[in-house]
Amino acid sequence: MSGCTQVPIADLKITHSGVFIKDAYKPISEIDQNSTSGRLTTSDPEIVCQTDKIPMKLGVTFGIHYKIVGLDKTLIDIPVTVETHHPTISGYDGKSTEIDVWQSKTSHFENGGHIGGAMFFFEAEYELVEGDWKIVVQVSEQEVSKTFHVRKDYELTMTNCHNI
Repeated sequence: MSGCTQVPIADLKITHSGVFIKDAYKPISEIDQNSTSGRLTTSDPEIVCQTDKIPMKLGVTFGIHYKIVGLDKTLIDIPVTVETHHPTISGYDGKSTEIDVWQSKTSHFENGGHIGGAMFFFEAEYELVEGDWKIVVQVSEQEVSKTFHVRKDYELTMTNCHNI
């Protein structure tokens, strides 16, 4: 990964991963020709299920919340690079891709660290592809990642969902 501004940090860690509530926030959608959908949506949604098993359905949002510690709390909008590695998708423009890369920023400072989220939201039929999806976040020289297993036969239930 490249393109991140070098910011000296003490630690980068995943705080939550799984399925998030899409309707619990107001996304900011921007044109981004490098994304599969042609748009970049940024937000800080609420997690509802800690899991790596993701239902392959329109409207499902999955990903990670991360925390950066070791920076002055007065700093805002810490730049991060996010990658989503996924099975081959033919995007809205007909081009095939197996990776989406975008620049993002942390959303706020809380409990001793800068907080951010890296999510994927199934909003179009062509994005519904079974397989392993990996979300990677990089800040300076540090990187965290989480692999999710997207399947059409997965359902979120009390037995496979570790609620927060």
